[in-house]
Amino acid sequence: MKNITKEVRSLRIVKMTLSILIMMIFLVSLFCRQGVSSASYPTTPIVFSNIRDKSGDYPVVCYSTTKNGYNVNGHIYVKFQDLASPLGGTYTIAPGPTYVLQINGQTNAFYMSSTTFYSTISYSILDKNTGQTTQYSFNFPGTQPYPVMTIDGYPCVWVQYAARALGSLIADWDGSNNRFVIYDWRVNGNNHLSDTNTYLVGGKWLSNWDSNSTSTLYLAPHFQLGIDNIWSNPSSHPDYDRQVKIATTVLQSMENTRKLMGNTPYSPSCVFRSYWYNKSLSGSWIWSWHMKGRAMDAGDSAMYTAVNNDILGAPKCSEGFRSSTNSNSVSQWDEIEDSSIQINGPWLHGQRLPKGCGSNSNPVPYCP
Repeated sequence: MKNITKEVRSLRIVKMTLSILIMMIFLVSLFCRQGVSSASYPTTPIVFSNIRDKSGDYPVVCYSTTKNGYNVNGHIYVKFQDLASPLGGTYTIAPGPTYVLQINGQTNAFYMSSTTFYSTISYSILDKNTGQTTQYSFNFPGTQPYPVMTIDGYPCVWVQYAARALGSLIADWDGSNNRFVIYDWRVNGNNHLSDTNTYLVGGKWLSNWDSNSTSTLYLAPHFQLGIDNIWSNPSSHPDYDRQVKIATTVLQSMENTRKLMGNTPYSPSCVFRSYWYNKSLSGSWIWSWHMKGRAMDAGDSAMYTAVNNDILGAPKCSEGFRSSTNSNSVSQWDEIEDSSIQINGPWLHGQRLPKGCGSNSNPVPYCP
């Protein structure tokens, strides 16, 4: 009988111990989920906007939406989800945990309490001269000044580099209005615009971006990132020197144009333009397709004539462009600039996937 009583007492002690452990585990998990309270940090507006003009320090805000960010000792953080959704990206959590932002064929991976992140993209380009398809896969490391952290139970990231890594044209603190601003062509209030292009995105937020090895990086069989002026020329804003966002369809048309010209080597004079570089050029359009990563300038009258004949270019409204009427063209440019509006032309300005005429040339109607 005494042995039975001892066993009962032992079982009760075991149960009590287990209950205490379960409660402790619950409290610890609850604390971990809550993370740092936002009460510790003031909120600050993060404004997502489309692009309107090039007259001021920043474009006029239009077709915008605003998310709350956190001011962590002067450094602006944003929830991963709140960064992804206005730009048309997706946010997932992979094992590790790894916080993954995906947009337009590019994957950006971030890690809790770490300043390191990786931008990865894979695509293929056909060399029409040889008939061979080359696969390209890049994994660019980057380092942020401030690590990923948990606020209010949500993983948050330092917004500046993360927004630029997603392909935003501008991501900066606007001290005049006490807000952070992100300008991107896909922003359209709470309903982002669609864009099916795959883009290679890069800039000074990536490690050793402006090194010689990056400049000579082949993005297509015959074209290198810096050597062939694919990234933006140095501009008045040092943070955006050598910024790039280039659609793989443009890279393909660059290769196709070489084929059209009898496999004659050429180097573009301009492919991507940062907002700041485009702003510095007199006569540049405020919605330049160079800033969208979907245009290239190159060549002379011979290249212009060859491509115009190839696409069977037809005059397009009053905008000074010629649209392709040949779906089987070699170059596959969707549109070229008409020589009548060019300075020191003719030369080739080719565009991929234009949007039509008049106000439709901008992804959204002209901003007020």
